[in-house]
Amino acid sequence: MEENILKDQLFNEVKRFLKVDNSNEEYDDLIRQAVAMAIGFVESECAIDLIDREYKDVFIGGEIIRREYLDPSIDGVYIIVKLRHRPIKEINSIKVDDFEVDINVLIRGSWLYIGEDGERVEVVYKTGYVKVPDDLWGALVRISSVFFMDSDGRLNLERMRAGGEEVAGWHSYFDDRVRRILENYKRDLVVLW
Repeated sequence: MEENILKDQLFNEVKRFLKVDNSNEEYDDLIRQAVAMAIGFVESECAIDLIDREYKDVFIGGEIIRREYLDPSIDGVYIIVKLRHRPIKEINSIKVDDFEVDINVLIRGSWLYIGEDGERVEVVYKTGYVKVPDDLWGALVRISSVFFMDSDGRLNLERMRAGGEEVAGWHSYFDDRVRRILENYKRDLVVLW
């Protein structure tokens, strides 16, 4: 997702979540800072890219895993590399020993299966989400809200909320639910067999 789109959508969602009237711009700067902090925190904590980015990974020697085809009708070896960034959005190019190869490869999590063999693999790819998954989106909203409440806005939160909802217990909600969601995104759930 493009950075500005993600930040704007998350900003609006956090304002709704905090029940801040859209006409009240008094806390907009603090909420925007909290949103940027939450995005950075989640990307760092989970080793994922929420915002679209492009990378070029180069693998040499021991970073390349070689496997023989299980199908006896196929002679030869295929190679496997683990891309360093995720989620994989698009593969732009793959070179094996400086030769361009077909980009119709198998991707499982961060693992890339290439039907060629070689000593040097170069992969240019894009990461990020077309749409942030719903559970991760909910975690981002809650983390942004916690960061906002821990900023100068904490004391002003009750003034902003309609009905003066109680703030107590918010951090325990973050600890219980959001951390479980983040744990799921920290792992590259696909295991190489």
